Amino acid sequence: MQLRRKFEQLTERVNLVIVSSFLAGVALLHWFPSEPWHSFAEALLIASILGVTVDVYMKRRILREVTTDVSKFLLGYSLPQEIQSQISHLMQTSLLRRDFDLRYEITRCGEDRCILKVEGSFLVENFTNEPRTYTQTLAFEAGENPTILELRVDSDDEKVRYCLREGTGLTVINNGAVGPKCSIKPKAMGKTYRFGYRYSAEFPSSYPDILSFAAITSGVVIRIIHPPDIEVVADLDEACQHLEGRYEYRRVFLPSQHIRIRWKAKLM
Repeated sequence: MQLRRKFEQLTERVNLVIVSSFLAGVALLHWFPSEPWHSFAEALLIASILGVTVDVYMKRRILREVTTDVSKFLLGYSLPQEIQSQISHLMQTSLLRRDFDLRYEITRCGEDRCILKVEGSFLVENFTNEPRTYTQTLAFEAGENPTILELRVDSDDEKVRYCLREGTGLTVINNGAVGPKCSIKPKAMGKTYRFGYRYSAEFPSSYPDILSFAAITSGVVIRIIHPPDIEVVADLDEACQHLEGRYEYRRVFLPSQHIRIRWKAKLM
């Protein structure tokens, strides 16, 4: 953005020079029609016309190419192509999911079965200067067969608020759920958008559940409630702060990255 602003300032100065050159050429032709002023005036007019057409086009093209490629060299040296592409992709991020809060509650429903109740919420922020569309989705592995209880948005933007439950507009598709398209206003406008969901499912008493991130997500907290005869553990890394039943990940998760939550019955 800073590079673009500097380019726009430079373009304004160049445009001023172009206009001045054009007016000077017209004035010279009018007041000094004889040589050598006549040739000099024609040169000014030709230069101003080229400045309006070819130069402006080339400057815009150069800006587009520079802003696209500069991300590849942010670290001061040329990285492998696959890493350069990842950096470029991250710099083009417009929507970010933040403050992801997830609550797991596991209860017994039989000797070898348990019920999992999940409640999650997260903020969606738009870092561009114009509204962006976001659609809330829930997806599950084949065979999990969850009961989706709720999709919702809590926001001070009345146009996007909703609370969908079974029988009140909740759309279940391919073992998952999809909410309506929401127009997320730029963060600078001060609106907040917190999306939430609830579902339950029945699983074996020993099972690895996978929380997979479909979008870039910053800051994840997982709270797990479980009976004493079930042992539960989630993935740990250097950015995770773990207390009893609480995992806080102070990092960014990229699309397709995941956290694994595993539980198993304790041997009695």
